[in-house]
Amino acid sequence: MPQHNDRPQQLTDDEQHTTKQEPFSPSPLAELAARSGRMWEQAWADGGVLHTLWQDIRTAPRRGADMAHWLKALLILAGLSVVVLLADAAGTAIGHAIGELLSAAPKVDVGTDTSSGIWAVIDNPIRTYIASHAAGMAVSGSTIYTLWQIAGLYGLIGGFSGSTIARLVWTAWGAASAAAIWVTVPAANRTLSVAIAALAWGLASLFALRGHRLLPTVHVYNTPSFKPSLPLPSQKDTDPIDGTGDVGSTVQRPSTQR
Repeated sequence: MPQHNDRPQQLTDDEQHTTKQEPFSPSPLAELAARSGRMWEQAWADGGVLHTLWQDIRTAPRRGADMAHWLKALLILAGLSVVVLLADAAGTAIGHAIGELLSAAPKVDVGTDTSSGIWAVIDNPIRTYIASHAAGMAVSGSTIYTLWQIAGLYGLIGGFSGSTIARLVWTAWGAASAAAIWVTVPAANRTLSVAIAALAWGLASLFALRGHRLLPTVHVYNTPSFKPSLPLPSQKDTDPIDGTGDVGSTVQRPSTQR
C-alpha cells in the first residue's frame, strides 16, 4: 500500500506563509537619522544654508567692508560687548581709586572754625554748612569738604587754561558757596559776608575767566555797492541826426541782406 508523503505539501505551505509576511519597516530612530543626513547634505550643497554661511566667512577678509550684513552685525555686537566689559572694569577700577584717594585725604574737622582773617568769612560758614548737612550720609563731612576744595581748584586752574567745562564748574562753585554762606551766617552779618565772598570770587575770576567776554563778537563786512546800468545802443546801428537835422532822435539803419 503506498504511503503518502506530506513533506512537500508542508514545505509549500511554509513558503506561502513566508511570502505572506509584512515587509520590514525601519525604526523611527533610523528614519530620523536618515532624514538628518539628507538635510546635512542639502545644507552643505551649492546654494545651501551652511555652504552660503561658510562662503561669507571665508571671503570676509578679502571683501572687507563689503562682507555679509549678518557678519557685520555679529562683529559689531561682539565689539560692543567688549567695550561694555572694558568700561565696566575701568569704572570699577576708577571708582576704587577715587575711594582710596578720598580715604587717604587728611581728615578735616569741618565743625570747627579754624580759619582766620578774610578767608574765615568764606571758609568757616562753608565748614558749618557741610557739618550740619553731612550727618547721616555715607560720605563723611571731611570728604565733602575735600571735594569742595578740589572743585574750586579745578575751576580756577582749568578756567585759566581756557576750558569751558572748568569755567562752568567755577561759576557753579561760586554760586553754591555764596548760597551756603547766605544760609549759615546770621541775618545781621549775612549781607556783608556774601558781599565779601562775592568780591573774593570776582577777583579770582580775573584768572579763572581770563579772556571770556559776555557780549558776542560782531564782525562787520564791507560789501561793494551794486549799481545797475542800462545797455546803450551801439553807434554802428544808429545815426545821431535824422533826415530833418534834429539832434537827439535816432534812425535805425535798415539791414541789407545779400
